[in-house]
Amino acid sequence: MDIKEKIAIITDSGTDVPKKYVDKYNMYVVPLIVNYNNKSYKDVIDIDIDTICDRLKEEIPTTSLPSIDDIMETFEKVISDGYDKAIVITISSGLSGTYNAMRIASESFEGRLETMLIDTKNIDIGAGFSAIRAGELIEQGCSFKEIKEKLDDAIKNTKVYFCVKTLEYLRKGGRIGLVASVVGTALDLKPVMSCNEDGVYYVVSKSQRQEKIS
Repeated sequence: MDIKEKIAIITDSGTDVPKKYVDKYNMYVVPLIVNYNNKSYKDVIDIDIDTICDRLKEEIPTTSLPSIDDIMETFEKVISDGYDKAIVITISSGLSGTYNAMRIASESFEGRLETMLIDTKNIDIGAGFSAIRAGELIEQGCSFKEIKEKLDDAIKNTKVYFCVKTLEYLRKGGRIGLVASVVGTALDLKPVMSCNEDGVYYVVSKSQRQEKIS
C-alpha cells in the first residue's frame, strides 16, 4: 500500500496567496520586509497593503527579502509539525533575493527536510498560482516527483500582465530601467508589463494610453 507523503508548502508573502488558500493548504508564509526611513515592518504581519498605499504620498517604501531568522524559524516549524518534505515557492529570483536566501537556508536542513525549490519567475498572484497548484496536487495525492514536474509545466504557462497608472514607484524601487520610466512619463504611455523568461519586468506593449473622460 502506498503511504501518502507529508509535504509542506513554504512561500513568501510576495506571492500574495489569498488567506483562504493559505489556510486550506496550511501554507507557511515567510514575510518580506517593508522598509521606511524610520522603521521596517514584516509584510502581512506588521503592515498590510492598505496601509502601504495610504502612506505612498508621504513616503515610498522599499522592500527586502525575508530575514534569515524568519526563514530558519519557518523551516524548523515545518519539521516540528511533522513534515519531512517541503515545496519552497518564491517570487522571481530576477526581482528578489528571496529564492537564493531560501536555497541557502534549505542546505542547513539536509537530512532533516527534503526540499524542492521553485523559482516561479513571476510576481504577486502569478507566483501565488504555483503555490495554490502545489496545494491542489498534494491534496490529490501526487508524489513529490510528480508535483515538481507538474509545477514546472504550470510555471511555463503562467503569465501575469499588468498596466500601472504611473511607473514612478517601480522606478524608485529600482525594478525597471530609468529610460523606460522617463518615456512612460513624457509620452503619457501606460505600457502593459509582464515578466520575461528570466523573471524580469519587460514591456509587452507601449501602445496603451489612458484616455481622459470628461
